[in-house]
Amino acid sequence: MQIILPFVLFIVSVRSNLIHSFLPAFWTGESLINVSMYIKDAPYKQLKLISKNLTHDWNWILRNNLAMAETLSLMIFICGLIFCVFSIAILGYSITMSILRK
Repeated sequence: MQIILPFVLFIVSVRSNLIHSFLPAFWTGESLINVSMYIKDAPYKQLKLISKNLTHDWNWILRNNLAMAETLSLMIFICGLIFCVFSIAILGYSITMSILRK
């Protein structure tokens, strides 16, 4: 849900008006970067969870292949950076277009 909600908002805003999609795009990228840190921690389980009795989700998901955690984390981190840079480009484009229209 951490990634799905901002991504759906991004898709809806792109379909309605590209200029308004920079915020959901940045939110999606930021969420991807946060999730990548959590995935990278899967083999080590050093990050503190909300409660003591919770299971580390990505440790459980990758339990048969924990060696893949770092590679998957890097891929998701890069996708998050791309979304953040894309959102800044959208913002720059919208500001430039509004200045040129005047």
